[in-house]
Amino acid sequence: MSVCTEPHLVQDGHPGWVPFTGSQDLPLVDVGTGSVDELAGLDLAGKLALLEADGTFDNPFGAAACGVDIVMIQNVRDAGAAGLVVFPSPDHVCAPLPIPLRIVQEQFTGPAKEVGIPNVHVSTQEGLDLRAQLAAEPVTVRVDGTPETPYSYVLKPYEEGHVPDSLHYTLTDAQLAAVELDFHAPRPTTFRQHRSVWKPDDLVKAALRLSDHGAPAFVGPRSHTEYFGPVSREVLHTRSGLGRQGGLAPEGYRNRMQRASFPEIFDQPAQARQQWYLPPKTPGARSAPEAVYDLVGPDALQSLGMCTLCRQSGILLTHLPLVTGGPGSWQHDLGAGSSASLAEEGFFDLEFRLFRDGAEIAPVPGLPWAVFPMPAAPGSYRMTAQGPQTEVTWTFTSSEPVEDTRRPGHTCFMELISGSTDPCSPEPIVFASYDLAGSLELDNTVLAPGAQRFSVHAYHSPSTAPMPEIAGLELSVSYDGEQWSPARVRPAGDGRFEVTLVHPPARARASDQVSLRVEAWDEAGNRIEQITRDAFILTDRVPGGAL
Repeated sequence: MSVCTEPHLVQDGHPGWVPFTGSQDLPLVDVGTGSVDELAGLDLAGKLALLEADGTFDNPFGAAACGVDIVMIQNVRDAGAAGLVVFPSPDHVCAPLPIPLRIVQEQFTGPAKEVGIPNVHVSTQEGLDLRAQLAAEPVTVRVDGTPETPYSYVLKPYEEGHVPDSLHYTLTDAQLAAVELDFHAPRPTTFRQHRSVWKPDDLVKAALRLSDHGAPAFVGPRSHTEYFGPVSREVLHTRSGLGRQGGLAPEGYRNRMQRASFPEIFDQPAQARQQWYLPPKTPGARSAPEAVYDLVGPDALQSLGMCTLCRQSGILLTHLPLVTGGPGSWQHDLGAGSSASLAEEGFFDLEFRLFRDGAEIAPVPGLPWAVFPMPAAPGSYRMTAQGPQTEVTWTFTSSEPVEDTRRPGHTCFMELISGSTDPCSPEPIVFASYDLAGSLELDNTVLAPGAQRFSVHAYHSPSTAPMPEIAGLELSVSYDGEQWSPARVRPAGDGRFEVTLVHPPARARASDQVSLRVEAWDEAGNRIEQITRDAFILTDRVPGGAL
């Protein structure tokens, strides 16, 4: 039986999440644990089923079913129930369990089974109370469907140096920061969101998972408001998330979008706006606002990530994130060293090559990333990265560092694998990132014909030593990936350049796919040449492209 009409709606990895909608008065029926024998003879059509999750299915490893068995949910669904009220059994093998319960499936029983029925979860005591009331008299439950909430809260009060009398808090507007979040997606997408709230001296940095249990966080594209608090200049925030299009494997996993923010601080009760899951992503550097570096010292227990294209002990590591945005809005994928992450957005198998004074340097064999040995003497280098959607050439000069110039909180490769204490220093490599916020619709398209304005940022890896100033940038656009036309570029300072593209009508362009080519350089002659194919898509202002 197939009941999943929208496969992108997923609950705990199972397709066919269905919310309650409207307002209904539904008779309540006790279905026990949902076994076939317990359901025999019950009339569940148009009724609300009270289901006790006892966690008793067997599996080859003898592990408990710490949740509610998907088979019991399907039994009740197939019997015609209009919805489920689930509660954990007082004798549940995993008790006590938080609610909502996780939907679980016995191992080695095939692909994730479909849900296909609205469900809510109540505590053990609430479930037992409903059962007792049913035993005494008929019970009708008013069910009011709740639409996807337009807001959420991320609250983490810190208590240090004492045990508080109470863990109940009241926060005022003066203690909350609000961020308007626009989640972009080219088609319906299930978004799951995690937030890490931490201090540099925390022993463990655990993510606050906003959507691990129960329904997915929400389905986009859409806008959402999030409140953070209490505001503090000593607390760091990092958002990460996953957008999955097309439900479960293979379609959903072929069309995943991963994104994470660089650390940020909310120290004022102010409002801001962030654009998430914007294209295009380009190879870039891990960076953070100055306020974060001021807070994170060299002895911090929590790392800000690997130092990007940094040289230490004669070794250059090419592990780097794919980045979008600009200062104050940087976002990256969850690690360009992950082949799955790269494959999801077309950057799988970025092939790096390094040349010194014209001669190619062979990478160290047997490592998951390209790691290159570099002679200590000064030299001129050319490095290339080639992938299905990106082609990059960097030229730069380099020599073995004599002092450590990485910013606090960043880890170097040789330090990590061998405990090296040699100086670690970012190379003077120029990166170029696109910030298309404000020029894209929520479905990541651009209206044409007409003008589009956005920013391009040319920058270096963060360093305690001054990097050469960015001296210039040029950008070209193509609608077929072969013929390029120059764009109007205006320098705006600090490596930011304002770009204006004037897109022609449909009849005057080869396709709706827009590719970008950028060249940027600094005062020392370090340079980047980067092509990003199919960076975004145009859509006609008038159907059929009549204009």
